[in-house]
Amino acid sequence: MNDKLRLDILNTLVWFDLFSYPLTAEEIWRYLPHKISLLELKESLSFLESSSGYYYLDGKKFLVDERLSRQAGFFLKLKKASRVAKFFSFIPFIEAVFFTNIIGQGNLRVGSDLDFLLLVKPHRLWLARLMAALPFKILGMRPKIENKQDKICLSFYLNADNLDLSEMTLKDDPYFRFWLASLFPLYDPKNIYSALWEANPVIAQHFPNIVFPKSNYICPSTNRPYLNYLDRILGRLQKAFMPQALKEKALINEQTLKLYLVDRRAELAEKYEAKKYV
Repeated sequence: MNDKLRLDILNTLVWFDLFSYPLTAEEIWRYLPHKISLLELKESLSFLESSSGYYYLDGKKFLVDERLSRQAGFFLKLKKASRVAKFFSFIPFIEAVFFTNIIGQGNLRVGSDLDFLLLVKPHRLWLARLMAALPFKILGMRPKIENKQDKICLSFYLNADNLDLSEMTLKDDPYFRFWLASLFPLYDPKNIYSALWEANPVIAQHFPNIVFPKSNYICPSTNRPYLNYLDRILGRLQKAFMPQALKEKALINEQTLKLYLVDRRAELAEKYEAKKYV
């Protein structure tokens, strides 16, 4: 095994170690910035510590039990998220629904909320947000500082005709790369995930072992001026009721609604750089 492959394997584990998450061989292969067959990779992992099929950094065996304890909870959350996505699928403006902020395929803490990315038709961001978020607001199912467990977090809406996410990335943004690679499709009948991957080749090149079938997705036209106008009016109204702190931090434009108060990406990038093997 060459030194470059060894470093890539270790640094993939380093990133997930920030989230206390050991990996299977298949997961290392998926997130590895190194083109290699899965069989070749498995033959290259003998230098690592492992337990129950999970690989981890030296001295981190205890994380295996932590991952296993989260796994059952993850499937319960996934089941709840799937039911929510089923509801979203009936909203005519929504093209696809993804479960987000997983960082791995089963890494959610018991107290975490359920995060979604909604891809919507052009000029329908605010209509989609109103129809998606209002029922959960009425039912008291939106996250609060004191209670986030299994609440419905709807902070990311993206126009389906604008899948290039480069404007949202930092200069060095490992979190965003792994975030994109970890999206979990819950409703994607037109295979927009493949189109999203194709639209972000700079990110995709970091994960050469992830291959999607070529997408034939064509974003539908929305030539209904009265709905375009209604969407703009709803946008003004919804922004008027947003907390000022949220409006100052959020990314809000005609293509994107990314609503957040805390952005830890720069902090995580620094931690990753500090722990990386060189």
